[in-house]
Amino acid sequence: MLEILLDYADRSRMNELGVDGFALIHLPSHLESLWMLELLIQHGADPNLRVHNGRRDPALVHVLKSKHFDYASALLGHGADPYMANIKGLDAVLTACRMGATQFLEDIYCAKEIEGKINWRRTCTFVWRENRYSDVNGLHLAASNGKVAVLEFYTNHDLLESLESRSGNGFRPLHYAAMGGYEEVVKFLCLNGCDINAKGEDGSTALHLAAKFGHYEVVKRLKHSGCKWSLDAAGWSTLFYAHQSNEERLIEYLTTDNYNAIVDTKRGNMAFGIASTLRAKAAAKAFEDAIDKDDIALCYKLNSSGCDLDGFLLSCGGCSPLIKAIHNRRLRITE
Repeated sequence: MLEILLDYADRSRMNELGVDGFALIHLPSHLESLWMLELLIQHGADPNLRVHNGRRDPALVHVLKSKHFDYASALLGHGADPYMANIKGLDAVLTACRMGATQFLEDIYCAKEIEGKINWRRTCTFVWRENRYSDVNGLHLAASNGKVAVLEFYTNHDLLESLESRSGNGFRPLHYAAMGGYEEVVKFLCLNGCDINAKGEDGSTALHLAAKFGHYEVVKRLKHSGCKWSLDAAGWSTLFYAHQSNEERLIEYLTTDNYNAIVDTKRGNMAFGIASTLRAKAAAKAFEDAIDKDDIALCYKLNSSGCDLDGFLLSCGGCSPLIKAIHNRRLRITE
């Protein structure tokens, strides 16, 4: 019946979008009807047609996000362009990494007609946990969603030089896996030689992030893999973030193990986390850098982390962050 209707349909209207932003080419994916797809394309449907939404997802990106992986492979076989991206730079490869569509990635890798045309190093902008991350590649997306098989796909085919690629904030795949609480991804990365003590631009190690989000098992995995205790740029320790996450098992584990303890052998005092003077210096330096870069997001983060807005900054003779912002004409930060 559908074939008869399509035979009499106006082909010039096959790619019209409905009020919901979808066209006919987007709909069979929800019905898992691959035979419909072939009929639609035979009658003029565009396999690259974008969904009319805020991101303007190409058809391939849309169906992969919907987890209709077989339909995505069928679209690819009918000429859909896997390199077309939405306004955030997210193409079919990056979407497949995020969703764990390993077979689809294999299909692309083995497709002779697009061999050599795919940029496996492509990056995009990624919003995750209410934060925006730039220059995120397939490894970051896979790690942030717990997709070990995708990481194995990349390493087996040598698609990236190493597992140490950095996103815009200096985070590596291990950082994203730690934030997401994916122990198996953390285990895979550690066993494959990643730098477990690598720091992002804010000084965070994977251990900081795992503690911050209360991921007890990930913290244990990282510690047993040799991750060292350190302070981030704001001067906070792993134990501090464990307390902020309010995860009792994690707090007890770190405290009992004395993992975050700093022993002052001269005074015989033991302090957990960091001495207040060192924390103040670290916070001051972080505020100075944030103001110099006009980074209002980092200023908010430092303030919400407990850094003192009345602290003394060395670069301006002991002035406060507010005075420095006024002096540097950082109007957004000043307000």
